[in-house]
This record gives sequence, C-alpha cells and structure tokens, in this order.
Amino acid sequence: MQSWNQGDDIFRSLKEGFNDLSDKVNKMVGEMWEDNSGVPGSFMPKANLYRTSAEYVWEIELPGVKKEAVKLSIQEGALCLRGEKSTTPDLRHDMILNERGVGRFDRDFVLPEDVQVEGPIKAKYEGGILTVRLPRTEPDAPEADGGFEVPIES
Repeated sequence: MQSWNQGDDIFRSLKEGFNDLSDKVNKMVGEMWEDNSGVPGSFMPKANLYRTSAEYVWEIELPGVKKEAVKLSIQEGALCLRGEKSTTPDLRHDMILNERGVGRFDRDFVLPEDVQVEGPIKAKYEGGILTVRLPRTEPDAPEADGGFEVPIES
C-alpha cells in the first residue's frame, strides 16, 4: 500500500500532465484560429486602420502575394479586398513542415461614415504592404451609389 506522500506525488504528476496537455490543446486551437479563417494553412491578411485629420489609412499585410492577384473595390459601404496567395510546391523534396498559409482571401472593411468615396482614393502596394488612403468628409455627406474598382499602384 502506498503512503500518503507517494499518492500525493502521483496526483501532482497527473495534474501537471493534464495541465501540459491542456496548454498544448489551447495553443493548437489558438494557432488554428489566429488567421481568422479557422483552416490550418490558409491565409488571411492582417490590417491596421488609422485616421488623420484628412484621411483614413489602411495598411494591409500581403506577404508573398503578387499585385496582379489582388483586387480592391468599394462595394455597399465597404472596402473589399479579394485575392489569392499561391505557392509552387518544391516537388524535389518531401515536405516536413508547412506553416506558410496559402489560398484565396476575402476581407471586407466597413467604411467609416465620414469617408468620401467619390474623392481621390489612393492604393499603393510596396514591400508586401497594401496601403489604401480614403479622404474624410463630413459625416452627413451622401455615399456614392454602386461599386467600382480601385487601381493599385506599384
């Protein structure tokens, strides 16, 4: 029969093992959902949005995405980003680890009320960052009807 101290050690060991397993599961689930898509290996661009006195500025990370694979438009009060990040697998080697996300992406950013959509909209893609600038106007200014594409400069 085991003494109380030995049983306590077994209980402590089981508890530590359970906590370790729980941490690993939480980390795995967190990484899976980190890119907002829920599909391991998929790609979802991350973005920052800030405003100045004259404009709103989106900075969207698109590492490894070709400019030609990105479409930017204004539709129904949203800045819409569509595209695809693709990669050509190196078939000369067996894949051991594949963490780089690929695939189609689709993000819509609801425009603030004081965005002037009929004003000069600027989009520039450089170094894997798409910067989109939309001028600000008065909050009661009417929105443009319909949608249109926004050209992206290099």
